Amino acid sequence: MAESSASRSGQVVQSIDRNNIYGIQEFLEITGIGASGLRAARRKGLPVHYVHGRAFVLGSDWLRYLESASTEAPGPKQGTVPDCVQRLLLFDDEEDEEDEEDEEDE
Repeated sequence: MAESSASRSGQVVQSIDRNNIYGIQEFLEITGIGASGLRAARRKGLPVHYVHGRAFVLGSDWLRYLESASTEAPGPKQGTVPDCVQRLLLFDDEEDEEDEEDEEDE
C-alpha cells in the first residue's frame, strides 16, 4: 500500500503504488494535489477511467504521467531576475553608493 513520504502544507503526501487503482478522492488525498491540479493533469494526458459512474486513476498511469511531465521547475528562466528581486538589488546598489560617498566626505 502507499507509504508516507513527505508533508506539504499540512497534508501527508504518500507514494503511489504502480499496481493499485485509486478512486479520485483517495488519489487527491494521497498525492496532495487539488481538483484544479487533477484537471490540469488530465488536460496534459493523465487518463481517468470510469466504471459504473465512478472515476479511477491507475497508479501506473500516474507514474507514467509523472515520468513524461516536464522536469523544469516553475519560475523565471535561467539568467533572468524577477522584478521584485531586481528592485531589491538596485536599492542595495544605491545604498552602497551612498556609503561610498559618505566615506569620501570623511
